[in-house]
Amino acid sequence: MNDLISVIIPVYNVEKYLKKCIYSVVNQTFQNIEIILVDDGSTDASGDICDDFAKLDRRIKAFHKKNGGLSSARNFGIKKSTGNFLVFVDSDDWISKNMIEDLYNAAKKNDVKIVCCGRNIVEDGKKCIPIHVPECRKFSTEEAVKEILFDSEVGVAAWGKIFHIDTIKDIPFPEGEIHEDVAIMCRVFDKCDSIYAISKAEYYYRIHPSGLSKQDYSVQYDVVLKHVLNNEEYLRKYHPKLRKAAEAAVAHACLDMLIKISKTPNGNVIFEKELKIYRKNLVHRIAKYWTLKRISIKRLVWSLIFLFHNRVTNRLYKLTGIYK
Repeated sequence: MNDLISVIIPVYNVEKYLKKCIYSVVNQTFQNIEIILVDDGSTDASGDICDDFAKLDRRIKAFHKKNGGLSSARNFGIKKSTGNFLVFVDSDDWISKNMIEDLYNAAKKNDVKIVCCGRNIVEDGKKCIPIHVPECRKFSTEEAVKEILFDSEVGVAAWGKIFHIDTIKDIPFPEGEIHEDVAIMCRVFDKCDSIYAISKAEYYYRIHPSGLSKQDYSVQYDVVLKHVLNNEEYLRKYHPKLRKAAEAAVAHACLDMLIKISKTPNGNVIFEKELKIYRKNLVHRIAKYWTLKRISIKRLVWSLIFLFHNRVTNRLYKLTGIYK
């Protein structure tokens, strides 16, 4: 008999998208699932939608809690789950009808505890960009961790994956912080001997015009550096072979933040302190970043700019449009 799979859907003010998300899970070809809807203090009709679905399908459980953020809702859902495997779906996204079955079958066939699939990036509900894993294959733990450090083939996000409960039940998502997946995924993957990836792009990730990836820099991004530095320390201690990759990942994240600041109006003035911190961390690790061959020409040029004089970045960006 197939294992029970718990699908955890954190919900917050997504009345426009929630039904599509839930229907995509309800209509899975794999039917032995429990669907845990965690209404995280929504102020729109999302909570009512959760209750309506729970009345229609006995596999659906709707919970309502005080707003605590995405990590809080996920942690709540994990505690309420009873399945041997977990799948996370964000409430404004959706999944293909075969995704859970494909992930589960791959886990059982290849005797692994984590399986990931490709994803489709949907911009404003229109443009869809598929990102496939090049081939179905098994990754060693160190190979997989190296991939998630740069959010490449395997991807660092919790969505688009299936997890055996033993890999994640004791590693909570950090509450009140953004980029929560970056904070824990290295340690989650480290609980496995290997990870499997299927090439199909079966998760549909929606990007909103006002989403975090589109926003100017703000101090809430400071936590990103904390996450990648913690990962660097962890990998240096437990996976010394990945030390260079971990250092390069810190440089990669710092460059992202430096570019974001440079594109923020008056960012070089408002965030002068942050600029110095990111630049210092970038400078100390830039050689590792370059030698890993993970850097594009555009990012190489940007890193050179910040190494020599970060005050010119706004002007260069406007003149060249080199980073888009």
